[in-house]
Amino acid sequence: MNFQRAVKKRANGYCEACGIWAKDGGQAHHIVFKGMGGSKLLDDPINGKWLCPECHYKAHNKREFDLRLKKELQEKYFSMGLDENEVRRKMGGKLYG
Repeated sequence: MNFQRAVKKRANGYCEACGIWAKDGGQAHHIVFKGMGGSKLLDDPINGKWLCPECHYKAHNKREFDLRLKKELQEKYFSMGLDENEVRRKMGGKLYG
C-alpha cells in the first residue's frame, strides 16, 4: 500500500490534527519532509498524518504547528524503543526539544 493510502486508511477519513472529517478534502502529509534526509523510511506511514486542508496549510506555514507534529513523531519513535541515534536518523538528522 502506498504512503497516501496507508495514512488515509489509518485516519479513517478524519484529520489527525484537529479531528474533523476530511476524507475527500484531506491530504497525506510527511511530518519529516522528504528533503530532510532522503531516507526511504520517510515514506513509512508512521511519518505521515492525514490532514484537512487547513491543518495541512498550518503544517507547511506555521512553525509551531510543524514542531508539534515533529515532537509527536519523535516521541512515538522513542516509545517504540529506538535509541537516540536511530531516532535522529529517522527525524532527518535532528531531534526536537
